[in-house]
Amino acid sequence: MARSLDIFDLLGRLDSSKGIVLTEEQWKEFAPYVVQRWKSGTGDPLQVVLLNEVVNPYVFSLPTHKPMLLSLLQSTTTGPKRYGWLGLKGAEKFPNKRKVLQEYYGYSNREISSLTVWPSDDEVMEMAQSLGWQKDDVAALKKELNGPSKKSK
Repeated sequence: MARSLDIFDLLGRLDSSKGIVLTEEQWKEFAPYVVQRWKSGTGDPLQVVLLNEVVNPYVFSLPTHKPMLLSLLQSTTTGPKRYGWLGLKGAEKFPNKRKVLQEYYGYSNREISSLTVWPSDDEVMEMAQSLGWQKDDVAALKKELNGPSKKSK
């Protein structure tokens, strides 16, 4: 299925001061959060601050108000520029630790990514052992948790 909304075309139109008109099909494909991530992938710190202050408070709380979010996204531009995808940092930084939390609590990847407080390394080790992880898996988890900067326990 061909997409009717080209992200690079949309980013270029958002950088202009002209009004943006989208077809019904393009409105269906418009994902404000995705566009925000793209617009954050710039070296312009002012634009990133504007996105955080103007768009962030509403991108999740008002997802059905796409025309308003599109206007907010356009208002945060500081001029034409080149964008790069701003991926989530550290998404796979601790794959074994994430796996323990998924199994122990039944969390999804998204729920784990949104955690603001993580269990301590000792708590994670206890969770893995209570889940019945094998010696090799526990050893890999311990190595991951200790990392290159920590000494083995």
